[in-house]
Formats: sequence, structure tokens, C-alpha cells
Amino acid sequence: LRIAPASGVAPAALSVTATTTGLAAGFYSGRVTVTADGVARDVNVSLSLTAPPVTTVDLTPSALLFSAVVGGAVPAAQTANLAGTSGIAFTATAATTSGGAWLRVAPSSGTLPALLSISVSPAGLGVGSYTGKVTVLAGGITRETTARLEVTSLPRLLLEPAQLSLSSRTGSTVPVCTSLAIRADGNLGVDWTGTTSAAWLTLLPASGRSPATASVCATADTLGPGLYSGSILVAATAANSPQSVAVSFTVTTAVSVSDGGVVNAATFA
Repeated sequence: LRIAPASGVAPAALSVTATTTGLAAGFYSGRVTVTADGVARDVNVSLSLTAPPVTTVDLTPSALLFSAVVGGAVPAAQTANLAGTSGIAFTATAATTSGGAWLRVAPSSGTLPALLSISVSPAGLGVGSYTGKVTVLAGGITRETTARLEVTSLPRLLLEPAQLSLSSRTGSTVPVCTSLAIRADGNLGVDWTGTTSAAWLTLLPASGRSPATASVCATADTLGPGLYSGSILVAATAANSPQSVAVSFTVTTAVSVSDGGVVNAATFA
């Protein structure tokens, strides 16, 4: 606590200031005493000191993976979420450890919160694995997201979904079907052939060129009630060929109606 001037001639205006350097958050009290012509007067002074707001910066996800094929399409950009104390200014930079400047981030500056678009440019890169990172600096805090780019000479074969479930009733000769998406990295066209593991399971068509949608069908026919498991195996000119999709087929007891009532494992007259 300070007062200025420390002496003088009345009347006068006194300036009282508080220095907070080194003080923790809390409540402080003091007193200013002014003496004139032998008469002392006290002025009580209180200081309430609050802690500065805590700055938070979060960058998610912490890692990104891109896949590319030599001579193929550019992988789609991915998004990173930059959150934290609203209004804080940030800068974002991209750096790589090899392969040149194949990693990019936009925008390169702004205020929180923000969405960052992280993209890659694999042109000129050979087969291999490349790493880099996006660094964000905001409010004196640094956050990083690593990026990995896998460049292959053949695309990966992708089947969606990875598991299928179908159901029917015993004796039914009508197939029940669902869809299977067959594609490759970068939506490249690759020739594929599919096979099934069980007589009750079919794939239509059984071959083609990606991207494609095939029908996976199951027929109960002479199968008894129960849960059956099978798979679809798809082979293609791809780095990870072949790929399989698990298929579960639930067959339930057929319900029949006769003149005497409902027949379902037993007859009720």
C-alpha cells in the first residue's frame, strides 16, 4: 500500500495505490494515517484480489491417419476441433519429418473455438509411411495433433458393414437380403470376386468392379430352427486382399394355421 505525496500543505489530494505483485488471491486490509497540526486521521483500505481466469486449450483428436495410393486420388481432408477459453487468439502450423511439405492446416490463425481442416498432398511421394504434426499455440499453451500418411502401391479393399445379420422362417424359399458396399481407397476401381462359406448364403453379383453394392442373401428352405454362421470372402487387386464379412442367419419355426387352430410345434384342436 502506497500514498503520494507523503507530505504537503492542506488542502491536498492524496493518491492511494496498491501493488499486487507477489500477492496471492485473497482479501487484504490496511490503513492510511494522515497527521496535520497534531491531529491524526485514519482511512481504512481494503483490497480484494481474485485469481486470473484459467486458460484452457484442447485439440482433438490427438492423431490422424491418411491413406493414399501412388497416382491415386487425394485423400479427403479431416477435421480437428480446437476448443477452450473463448476468444483467445491462436496460430496453427503444419510440419513434417520427411517427404516435404505434404501436410497442411487451415485456418492458420483465428480465435477459439475453431475447426481446423487438416489435409495432405501425396503428389510425388513414393510408397511408405510419412509422419508430421499440426501445432497450435494459444494463450501461451501448445497443443499438437500428429498426422500419418500411408502411401501404398495398391489400394486397400474396404467392405461395409463388417458384419451382417439376417432372419427367416423354416421352409421359406424366399431369400432375405441386405446390402454390402465394396470399395477401395480413394474410390479407385478394382476388380473383385466374392465367395460364400455356406450353401444357404449367396452374393449377387459374385464379381464386379469397385465401387459397387452387392446383395447378400440367405435362404432358410430346409434349414431347421437355429442360429447359423457364415461369411462372405471378397478378393481383389488390393494391398489387404482378401477381406471377409461375417454373416449370422437366424431361422425360426414357421407358424401354420389349420382348421383345428394354430400349429406351431404342437396342434391345438
